[in-house]
Amino acid sequence: MSAPEDGEAPAPPDGQPARFYMDKTEEVADAQERYRRASAPPDPGPAPAPATTAPDAVEAPVTAAAPVTAVAPVTAATPAPVTAPPAAVEPRALGLARLATAGAALTLAIAFFQPAAHDALDRDHPRVKVGRDGRALPPPPVPRMNLLVDATPRGATVTLDGADAGNTPLATNVACVDGAPIHVAIDAPGYAPYETTVACTPGGNAVVAPTLTRATGRR
Repeated sequence: MSAPEDGEAPAPPDGQPARFYMDKTEEVADAQERYRRASAPPDPGPAPAPATTAPDAVEAPVTAAAPVTAVAPVTAATPAPVTAPPAAVEPRALGLARLATAGAALTLAIAFFQPAAHDALDRDHPRVKVGRDGRALPPPPVPRMNLLVDATPRGATVTLDGADAGNTPLATNVACVDGAPIHVAIDAPGYAPYETTVACTPGGNAVVAPTLTRATGRR
């Protein structure tokens, strides 16, 4: 069967209405479309994507290793000197209080030790003590000891602590300090000198009565 040419429709027969003509036109168009589809070559489908090859790997250039440098020796760090924190400044009121306390302590020390120091340094002018009535008190009694010096022969010269005290027989009252030694020397012409010491006993009695020895060649 031959297909009608494109765009041509059969003429309607005489005496048929226009509706028949429109139907025939649609049939012709459908027949032409079926013929076109039947005579067209089969669809090969989508063309396959061209195969791509991976680019050759580019080798990285080989660089020479950096030279190894010597490491400087590690020296121990010197510790920083430790400085003491500055001393706290005392408040003014506290400083004045300390000064007043020191002054009071010094005054008490002077008042306590001054009389004894004065008497020890100035024995010729001892401090005079005053009573409640304002009158000077008599000095305290000086410790004394009774000393009897006798020697054979009699009439010998007696010296007490280097001072001439008289001739034997000699009875005297000696001022002394308790326990202090009293140096006694006896000397007579033609006799050897005699020396001794007597310990002071305040209120006590002591006797020195030696027999002198003749000295050879002495008159």
